[in-house]
Amino acid sequence: MQQGTDHISANDLNALLTAAGLTAREKLGELSGEEASLLNNWLQQDPRHMHWWNELMSAGRIPDLMAQYRSLQPLTAEELEKFRQAHLLTDMHPASVPGDRARIRRRGLLAAASVIFLVAIAAYLWTGSKENALPAAAVAKTVDRAPGKSGATLTLGDGTQVSLDTIANATVALQGGVVARVKDGALIYEGTAEQTVYNTMTTPNGRQFLLVLPDGSRVWLNAASAIRYPTVFSGKERSVDITGEAYFEVAKNTQMPFRVRVNSKMEVEVLGTSFNINAYENEEDIRTTLLEGSVRIVNPDTPESSPGQPPLILTAGQQAKTNGSQSTVINKADIGKAVAWKNGFFDFENASLDEVMRQLERWYDIEVIYENGVPDFIFFGRISRDTRLSGLIKGLKASKVHFRMEGERRLVVMP
Repeated sequence: MQQGTDHISANDLNALLTAAGLTAREKLGELSGEEASLLNNWLQQDPRHMHWWNELMSAGRIPDLMAQYRSLQPLTAEELEKFRQAHLLTDMHPASVPGDRARIRRRGLLAAASVIFLVAIAAYLWTGSKENALPAAAVAKTVDRAPGKSGATLTLGDGTQVSLDTIANATVALQGGVVARVKDGALIYEGTAEQTVYNTMTTPNGRQFLLVLPDGSRVWLNAASAIRYPTVFSGKERSVDITGEAYFEVAKNTQMPFRVRVNSKMEVEVLGTSFNINAYENEEDIRTTLLEGSVRIVNPDTPESSPGQPPLILTAGQQAKTNGSQSTVINKADIGKAVAWKNGFFDFENASLDEVMRQLERWYDIEVIYENGVPDFIFFGRISRDTRLSGLIKGLKASKVHFRMEGERRLVVMP
């Protein structure tokens, strides 16, 4: 921005502080749907908001800013408590993680750090600076594409396919006494049937959808993913198959365990819990991230009775990276990053360029081509998934990577 223009007001600074607190909660996997909408709406209200946010998340910018404002001191306990109360952080208290005092303290430090970063950003913006970047109009002309949206294809038991892209509230199908209907943007099932019928929901690139299974379990299906499930759960277990990525909130039923078969390579068994599975074929590992409850990961190729092969149990806050028969457990996983897509964000924290581009391919339905190999860059920060491709590319400009669009769908990464 130019010197002396676009100064940040006191109200804007307060909004930035609120955004910092919400980000801290999102990183801990504790952001409610209402709070996620609040943050997302603020980011979209004004182009400056996204600009300030990108300034905050720029890996190269933060160290410079902190060097300029070394006089900033961490918030006192009283100041932090006042901040929590003023900015929707009232549930950051010991009851939310019984017996884990260290994590409670870490929450406070994370929220305080977010505030400090944003105060530094605000001071930087207030004084003004010049940017070395392409004009927004030039970027929009060369690189642009609308973001993904809600939509999916439902394949019924008889093979009939139904597009859910434009259905708001309507009955979709009647299958042996079970009604499938779209209600408030989600596909739900009502009724009972004696015969087991399987449906498959598929989301292409640029689409995602919410499915409510017959038992009331909720499944958010990310782009380029699929889930196969019965229209009625019967027998001794509830079982579904997925490919791609899905976030589950499983209804509790101790008499009927819930099983997720992943790419025909592994299974996740739960009783009632919330977790995310990322199992795209072009990702290195299958990542299972647990938000609450517990899950058991089973590799069909490794009998549970094998010596030295105890079952892998995950507890809240852990993530398992599975590659073949080998699994690695991360005890303090970045929960916010794992479920950012479900909350309406890209989280590029510590992400490589090719990891970022794979996400863009799926959400914007594009093909990414590297003109001269994959540049070695690591990104930090996040951005709304409602952002057009041109705005997101502009946000990545600090990496010094350049882009151009060829045709409608091909994005070329240049040296």
